[in-house]
Amino acid sequence: MVQQNKISKNEDFPLIPAMVLASHQGNDAKTQHILWGKAYDMIRRKCKDYERNSLPSIEEILNCKLKNPPVEILSALLGMCKKSCDLFHLVEKYPTAFHAETEDGDLPIHLLCTKDRKYEWIDKMVFQRMKQEEKGGKLGGFGGLLVKNRRGLSPLDLLNASIYRARSSSEIDQIRRLIALIQSTAFKHLQMKNNGEIIDDGTLIREPSQIPILHAALIMGCPPHIISLAKSHCQIDGNNESVYSTKFLGQVPVQIAAVSPCISSEVFLSLFRENPKVANELDEGGDFLLHRVIKERNAADNKDTEGNVDEDVFFIGSIVQEAPDALIVQDAEHFLYPFALAACEGWPLGIVYGLLRTNPFVLEKM
Repeated sequence: MVQQNKISKNEDFPLIPAMVLASHQGNDAKTQHILWGKAYDMIRRKCKDYERNSLPSIEEILNCKLKNPPVEILSALLGMCKKSCDLFHLVEKYPTAFHAETEDGDLPIHLLCTKDRKYEWIDKMVFQRMKQEEKGGKLGGFGGLLVKNRRGLSPLDLLNASIYRARSSSEIDQIRRLIALIQSTAFKHLQMKNNGEIIDDGTLIREPSQIPILHAALIMGCPPHIISLAKSHCQIDGNNESVYSTKFLGQVPVQIAAVSPCISSEVFLSLFRENPKVANELDEGGDFLLHRVIKERNAADNKDTEGNVDEDVFFIGSIVQEAPDALIVQDAEHFLYPFALAACEGWPLGIVYGLLRTNPFVLEKM
């Protein structure tokens, strides 16, 4: 056991011994705190003073048997990782490092997408974090690809930005790599969600490339510029004509966009203009698009500002304008008309009243 009185605050204690001793279960909490603190200060000081070469390599540190290193230590170690493989092995050995942030607010996945951008390591880290999310019962995190740092940038944003810094000759290849990552992530998400099997119209989906590109981006809830990239990629591959009408898991792109709270109204409307007839079609659950939107795209969490309510009115109004007959049809699950369904789902009063006012004759059917 390390004695407290033998530890000087000014002593330049060797980094690895300090961390190993801090991990020793025989030490009291105060001694551990001092040792971890000295290790953290040493890493910070030497990295700041450009003395990284005097520190042990990340490989040497990973070979040590450290027990439960604090998140502050893991954050400092992130700054020592020079290669993608180092970052991956760090979070693989210490899963809590997935949530460790650098001083700039970057998570390991952000760093992977800004260093050498090796997609094979990015894909591995995304999968590792998705498995952690599944274990914790929190599906839908998509491995952190949509998490924003303090500058408001997600890993996907960083990868997308790097494409346009590349030479024109490699731009198409970079786009294909990013699209493949999105397909791979959506594939793993659907596998986890469906207990390992993805069945589309009787066909077992075995490869990420079998998921339509636009569907994959919408399933993930990607930001608008990534959705635009996916649509552009479809045009590059020459299959733009059917991209808006192709079904995957029983849904065309606009149906996914309509029910996802992560997809903006602008993205939905751009897809809706390409395939408006879908508003007049019943889905596999027996509902019109209007019913499905009211039930699954609940605006209760987004009605804090007047602007969001106006956006909801425009969003719902676009569907009603294309399929007014849906206002006098009950949904398949609760047998409620749209205005009553909206009231039960907690939509703003303006939406409920607007649905009723547009076709008040629905009251005669009740």
